[in-house]
Formats: sequence, C-alpha cells, structure tokens
Amino acid sequence: MKKVILSMLFVFLLGFASASITLNNYTLKKTYSPYEIISGQINLTISNEKLDAVLSSGWGQTISLRDFLDNNSASYSCSTFDCSDDYNFSRGEESKKFLIDAAKKNYFGFVLFGESLTINRISFDVASDFGMENKVPLKMEFFGIKRWEFDEESDDFTRSISYGCYDESKGMPGPFIRSLYCEKINLPKAKKLEMGVRVAGTDDKPLKMTVYDSFKSPGPSCEFLPSDGEGSCIVEYDFAPGEYFVCVSPADSDNAYSYNYQLFSESSGINCGWPSLPSTENSTRDYSIFAKTAKYAPAKNVTIDENEVEGLVSAANTFLYSKYNYNCSEGCVLPVVVEGVSQNLSISNITIDYYSQGDYSSKKVYDISVIPPTVDFSGVLQLSKTNFDVGEKGTKDFELYLNGNKFFEEEITVLPAPIIKNVYPINPPAGISFILYADVESETPIKNYFWDFGDNTTQQTTNASVVHTYFELGSYTLTLNVTDANGFTTSKSFLIIAGSPEDVVNETLDEKKQALENALEDINKFPAWLQDILKELANISFYQYELNRLEKEIENAFTDEDFLNIAIELQNLDVPSAVFVSEQKIFPLFTDLSEIDPEPIAIIAGGVSNDSELEDYKNPILQWQRENIKASIESKKISIARSNNEVALLVYSVNVSSNSEYESYFVIKKKREDLYFKESSDARKVGDYTILILDKYGSRNFDFYFKGSEEAVFYVSPKLSLLPTQPRIGPCNFNKICEKDKGENYKNCRSDCKPWGWMIFYLFLAILFGLVVYTIFQMWYKTRYEKFLFKDRRYLFNLVNFINNASARGMSDKQIKSELKKYKWSGEQIVYAMKKSRGQRTGMYELIPIEKIFAWFRRRKVENAIQKQSQQQSQQYPPTINFRTT
Repeated sequence: MKKVILSMLFVFLLGFASASITLNNYTLKKTYSPYEIISGQINLTISNEKLDAVLSSGWGQTISLRDFLDNNSASYSCSTFDCSDDYNFSRGEESKKFLIDAAKKNYFGFVLFGESLTINRISFDVASDFGMENKVPLKMEFFGIKRWEFDEESDDFTRSISYGCYDESKGMPGPFIRSLYCEKINLPKAKKLEMGVRVAGTDDKPLKMTVYDSFKSPGPSCEFLPSDGEGSCIVEYDFAPGEYFVCVSPADSDNAYSYNYQLFSESSGINCGWPSLPSTENSTRDYSIFAKTAKYAPAKNVTIDENEVEGLVSAANTFLYSKYNYNCSEGCVLPVVVEGVSQNLSISNITIDYYSQGDYSSKKVYDISVIPPTVDFSGVLQLSKTNFDVGEKGTKDFELYLNGNKFFEEEITVLPAPIIKNVYPINPPAGISFILYADVESETPIKNYFWDFGDNTTQQTTNASVVHTYFELGSYTLTLNVTDANGFTTSKSFLIIAGSPEDVVNETLDEKKQALENALEDINKFPAWLQDILKELANISFYQYELNRLEKEIENAFTDEDFLNIAIELQNLDVPSAVFVSEQKIFPLFTDLSEIDPEPIAIIAGGVSNDSELEDYKNPILQWQRENIKASIESKKISIARSNNEVALLVYSVNVSSNSEYESYFVIKKKREDLYFKESSDARKVGDYTILILDKYGSRNFDFYFKGSEEAVFYVSPKLSLLPTQPRIGPCNFNKICEKDKGENYKNCRSDCKPWGWMIFYLFLAILFGLVVYTIFQMWYKTRYEKFLFKDRRYLFNLVNFINNASARGMSDKQIKSELKKYKWSGEQIVYAMKKSRGQRTGMYELIPIEKIFAWFRRRKVENAIQKQSQQQSQQYPPTINFRTT
C-alpha cells in the first residue's frame, strides 16, 4: 500500500515538473560535398527531458536523444538508476482481461515484495479471441529480455505473396526453364512456405522448387506439375525472417533441354533475379517466381512457463538484479509488453514462486503504466554524431528539431563536389601488391586522390588507381579523399578484407566459369540460326580458352606472386554472365513521314528525272502504305550481360501482305551487308537501304537480324510513277530497252540504260591495282623474306642441315617441329627451312615473271649499247672501198 501511495504521489508531482532544453549557442559548417555528414556543434542545457525524445532534420532524418548523447559519449544523469523505464502498477487481480490496441504497445505485469528476492517458478495462462490472421497476432516481451510469439500456422496460404523485384505488369515470356533460375525474396518468419512460378507454354514434365538461404546453402525443395500457366508446392521448415533465393529448375535434369515451360521475365527498375545461383555479378533480370506464407491459426489457450519460453525464470532474475538489485521491499515490477492485432486478452492461473527470507507465491496480475526516464545534461555536442547527410548539390536550409520544436535553421551550400561511388577490389589478396581502383563521379577533372589504407600508411595519386600491399590477413578501413580541379573535396570510407591470394584466385575462377557456362546455356536456348553469331558476339571461344589456360596456370602456381598475376588476369576478363531478350515487342507497320526516303524507290524502279522532285512523294508513299499494306513486325533486343549490359543483336520477324494490283517494294533502312536473313533472300542493296519485292496481292514472311542496338525503319512503296503526284516523270519508260533517241541514258533511266562502259573501265582499274600490289609482295617475299627470317644466313644453313639429318633418321615433320620449338625457333622459320631443304617454293606464286621481264630489259639494253658502239666505230673508221677493174 505504501508503494502505491508513493507512486501516485510521484505521478502527481511529475505533472508539475517542466521539461526544458536551452540552446546556448551553436556553430554550423556552411559548405559541403554531396552526401557529406552535417558538421558543427551545439551547446545545450537539458533539464527533465524525456530520454526517448526524437532529434530530427527538416529532411526527415531522425535520431533519439539517447542515441545522440551516447554517440557523443556524453555524461548525463537520468531520473532512474539505469536510465530505463520506470513503472507504476495498480489493480492487482488473480485473473484479468486486457483490451489490446494494435496501434501501440500494451502492458501488464507482476509485482513482488521482499528483500534479497529470487524467483523459482513462473507460470500463467493466456487466452485470446483473435481469428485467422496474416501477420503475427500476438507477441510478448518479458522483462525486456525474452520474446515469445504465437507461431501456429493454418493451411490457408493467402497470408502474403511476394515476387521479389519482379513486376507482373511488365513481364514477357522469357527463357525456357531448362536450368536453375532464382529470385531473391524477403520472407517473414514462417514454418510453411508455398513456392511456385507463372509460366508460358505447356508441357507434361514436373518442375522443382528449391529455397536457398542468404549464404546460398540449399534448404527444402519440392516438385509440382504446372497447369493453366501456374504451379506451386509446399515445404515445411523453420524460416527465420530475411532474404532467401527461391529457385526453379527442371525436376528431370537429364532431359532439361526438352522442357517447354517459359518463365516470364522483365528488367525494369531494381533487379534481383539470376539465371543460376547468385554470383558477384549484378542482377539484370527478374523472373516470375513467387513465394507465399500461410496465415496464422486462430487463437488457442497457451500456458506460459519454462516449457514454452525457455529461460523465462533466469530472465526475470536478471531483470530484478539489474533494475532493483534484488531489493523489492517497496515492490518490484516484472513488466510484460504485448503487441499484435486488436483482441481481448485474458491472463489467469498465475503462479510465481519466489524466495525472500522464506518461500512465497504471487497469484496476481497488475495493470502497468510506463514512466519514461528523463535526462539532465549540460555541455557541447557534435552534430556529426547525428549522421544526418546533406544530400545532393544545391543551396538548401538545414533545420534541427527536438520533438517537433525547432532549434535553429541555417542556409547551407552543397557544392558540385566529386561523388565517390565505390572502390575495388574490396577483397584483395594479403601479402602481395595489388591495384586498387576508385569509381568516382565528377563534373570536373579530379586533381588528386588521397588514400588512407587503414594500416598506418597513406599515399597520394593523380589518377584513380594505386598499388598497395596489406601485409597481414584481416579487415581494414580504407578512407579515400578526392579533390577536383575546382578544389572541392569528398571523403568516403570502405571496409577492405585482405585474404589469401590463392583463395581469391580459385573463387574468382569458379565464378567466371559459372558465369560463362550460364551465358552459353542461354545462347543454346535461342533458335539455331542465332546461336553462332551470339557465341561470336559474346566471345565464348576466347573466354573458354582463357579460363582453361588460367586454370592450368593455377595448377602450376606456387608463390603468392604467381597467384596475384593470375588474379589480375582473371579480374580483367569481362566474362559474359547471361544472354537474354532484354526487350520484345510486336507492332504494326507504322512509319513516320520524316523516315520515308523516296530515293531508293526511284533508283530501283525509276520514275523521276530530278532529285528535287523526290520530296513530293513522301506523303503519297505514306498514304499508299496505309491503304494497301498490312504488316505485323516482332522485334527482340538480345543483350549480353557483362560489367555493363550491351545490346548485341536486334532480331526481326516480319509478316507483310499487299492488297495492291501493282508490284511494291519493302524498304529496310539498313545496309544490305549489315543484315543477316534466316533463309536465303532476294533482298537487294540500294545505296544504304535494303529492298525486298512484294508481288501484287502478295505476302511475305521473313526473319533477319543485325548487330547493334539502333532500331530499323520500314516502309513500303510502289513505283513512284503510280503515285498521285504531279512531278516531272522524265523520258524513262522502264521497258528494259535503252532508247537513246528518246533521251534515255544511264543518268535519268538507269533501269533501262546500264553504264557498262564505265563499269568495265573501273573493273579494269581494280584488276590492274590488284596485280601491282600482288607483284610488290611477290618481289618482297622473293628478295627480302629470307633475310627477314634469318639475319645471319649461317643459322639457315645449320637449320637446313638439322632438318635433313633428322629426316634421314626417320623423324616425322611433327617431331622435327616439336624439337625445334624447344630451341625457340618460330613456326614461320621452321616451315621456311623445311621447304628450303626440300627444294620447294618458299615465296608467292609468280603471276607475273618479273625476273624474265627485267632480264629482257637488261638484254635489250646490252644489245642497244652494242649496236650504238658499232655505229660509233663505223663512223670513226669508215670501211675501205676496193675498186676492181677489168
């Protein structure tokens, strides 16, 4: 009774106590870099203020007064001994009903009296009237230490459904389920889980669902047969709340490639799906994988004791010691916090056995009211301990509030300083040097980088990388300061974990191999006519070779330096991790007027004599297309996931028909040499365009792709002369006969008059140029090639002798080459020497006998010289003429 009177008197007097906070003065830094922590000092005098008061900025950032004081390591005094809540109690009864408010914490408790008190047993019954619920219907916290939740679940799986990051409104049929696909999903605490997928396509084969924890360790799995585009199965397991990877795969892995179910997929917004178990690569897709948890069962009577809440008695004694030091002469309150849905809660059959200079037992439960602790403080506090950041660049007002009451308001400026986004690698090998890179975003060039490695060493660089060595295994706090050309500086810290270089290499190799395998599996799911080009664009063969080579190097590596060199090569390999349809759409033939160019139609079909008239045909072409052409076009963008996703191919499927009585021309605004058709095509090249002919009242279906991401433009047109416009048509009558008497020539009527003369002339020039180039190479190989391979001819002589002797001993060419390569002879030198030893041709084929031609010119020169010399001698010594008489 004495305790009750004192408590009521305390509450009465408390109403007259006034809380106050006085801001004596403050300082505030006025200039910041983006996302820098607010900085400054406040000198406060706090009297009788609630310790759980909330300090907040005008930008919605908050921290409790208790945490702010503790972050500053401030010395303060509280109204209670341990700065925890105090309690008032009233109306003790052997059984009591409580109305639980779902919007707040509710309290009841037990009160014990005595000195040197120790509890031996706690037991009471709980009854309620809640029904089947989606969230935990009843939670209790005993003495601020032990928690208990009602966790019995029903068989009704409509409690909640989650697709992770997948957006149902944007999903399109995606990859076939022929390997493992996963989606990261946050799960609440549950004992049962229903997992499933939405699929396109039909099949008669079962699928398998598996759930993995955040460490990628497999949990329970189950199988099901989808129907009507969806399917699921149920597993029982104690799921703690957190992130899980819910995955689907073929149940029959041996026949995985015969599965015809397609997962829905999309890539908008944040992604958290992977075409395998998650790797270090960022996610680029989401999949239609979902998880459901069961509703909680309706209420039932529960007895709370050591069997239901292990350690309950120990928690009560711990609370009595820390709060009251076991001295309950004026009464000790054992508080119980109740949360959950709105309900009527009954507490009965209470037994609390305890010892206090004798054995006692309490049978009552009490109403409890909380008296929050208050605090007194005077001193200076650092605003940086709020951890309030200033956000993006700009001029803005910083406001500081306590429980909604404004302390002060000041204008600050956030400069366009650099933003440090990341550093990598964050798991470098220990004991050997590695290159550390910084990813910094800045509007102006970075002037310098100052690195504090967290191991008592620092370094300054002018570029975004630095070489460093962590000599011991362990974790380090790396702090990077960057300053741009304007003098703006930004700082950011990162946790670096230095590990074994051998472990890093092996882990990275496994990740790269798995990523490449995933990409290859993705490619093999595409139609056969696309697989080769996708393998080429993804560079599959190159990465397979490189990874196999590095795997062999790892097997032969011994020192940390060996492993580091391999790690650097692995890090530089930008291995593709997925190949997927990043965008897919079906649309009719819709062409913008600005995209129509009549010139290719004029070239292939004629119809105008003056280029200035072509603009007149744009509108008629568009109108004719709308009236006469029906088309359905499907496009797919196929992307390759590397460090950055890149669109590799655009694939089109075209279904077009004409209801015109005239031949028309389907124009693709792409060069013919850039297009690859699924089947042989009569597509023609016309300048920078590709044209396919549509017969009158005809239709065509064709598929093609091209590399890159820029979409194609399509339109259809008949001969320009058939369109309702009045340009000058010119002399061309398109009868395939060049009628020069009617003014036709290759300039105004190329369809009838072909410029054969010019074509033959240009062809002749091309052949002549090719012969000249070939002859130059022919002479170089004949006169210079041997000296290029062998600077000293004695080497060639020795090499030929070795080959002759080896052949005489019966060695094969392969054995000879292998033996010579051991002595660092190149393959080109070996082949040349082998041909030389056998008298074979070592140069190019002699299309033009240059030596014979030069010999003929030399012979002619000598003959001309001899003839000229003879003439000179004849003039110097004229011949003697003898006359004979008879």
